[in-house]
Amino acid sequence: MLNFGVIGTNWISKKFISATQTHHHAQTVAVFSRRQQSGQAFKADIGIDFAVYDQLESFLNHPSMNVVYIASPNHVHFDQIMMALKANKHVLVEKPAVISSQELQQIQDYLREHPQLYFMEAVKQTFFTAFHAVEKALPGIGHIIGANLNYLAYDENKIQFAKQEPLPSVLSARAARGVLYDLGVYLVHNALRWFGEPLDYHYKASIVNHPDGADYFGVGTLIYDDYQINFSVGNHTYSELKSEIYGDHGTVILEHPTHLEHIKVITDDQNQQSTSYTKMANTMMPELDYFINMVQDNQSQKMWQQMHFTDKAVEILDNMRQSAHITFN
Repeated sequence: MLNFGVIGTNWISKKFISATQTHHHAQTVAVFSRRQQSGQAFKADIGIDFAVYDQLESFLNHPSMNVVYIASPNHVHFDQIMMALKANKHVLVEKPAVISSQELQQIQDYLREHPQLYFMEAVKQTFFTAFHAVEKALPGIGHIIGANLNYLAYDENKIQFAKQEPLPSVLSARAARGVLYDLGVYLVHNALRWFGEPLDYHYKASIVNHPDGADYFGVGTLIYDDYQINFSVGNHTYSELKSEIYGDHGTVILEHPTHLEHIKVITDDQNQQSTSYTKMANTMMPELDYFINMVQDNQSQKMWQQMHFTDKAVEILDNMRQSAHITFN
């Protein structure tokens, strides 16, 4: 049984705790919140019993906890990961795992020195059955000649947030947020798994007009040998654009590049194959199941396979951010 301690009291933490409560080999035993009052309110809202801590050291010393799930703001991920590992806890951390290759290198070094520990970045769509169906469909459209991946969401709350003081975490450079690290991270991970490592990449962004402002819209390009993958991300823009992957013998059309509920493949002979996937009750279950199996079966090779993608994604995102002149303080 994996006994999870959860760092964070946001909506994604609530969804994750729900997943642990329905898994036969997991449960949540503790939650860390910076304020005891908000932690207790979070516990009451969920309606299950777990310990609430407002001191991280005490939280990590919970007697039965053996895994930490981190869903805190990006800028504190690294410190919390290292504290959890040094407390002999496995770590599952929300994307992006960290914000620089130097941070990830330190994590990797510690894991090599402590092979009993497991670590994974939670990029949920990469564990969906539909995600692997896209992988399997790509050879059928021939040689890849390009793709357009679009994750554009109109979020009225985030637009209003831009007018608030202080600027909220989701649009804050100080918190290492912004739309590239919020949504673009999904598309970079998609590309790495579907197309491999790019030769070059760049990113252009629209940035919130605020001293602490991060990007709210951006266009990125991943350059391969003889084609490129373009992506658009934003949380101020409504769009009905689908995502498409082009081959010299067909096209794969995705209703959404991360939800992946509807996939269509059209080939040169005008043959069309459409597949719909049932919406999951909790989209965090596949990644949780993978992580639990990896830890319980002591499959370190799986951890390092996932680490490879995290390594490349961290490098690409960091360089894209810098090319767009987004400074994380």
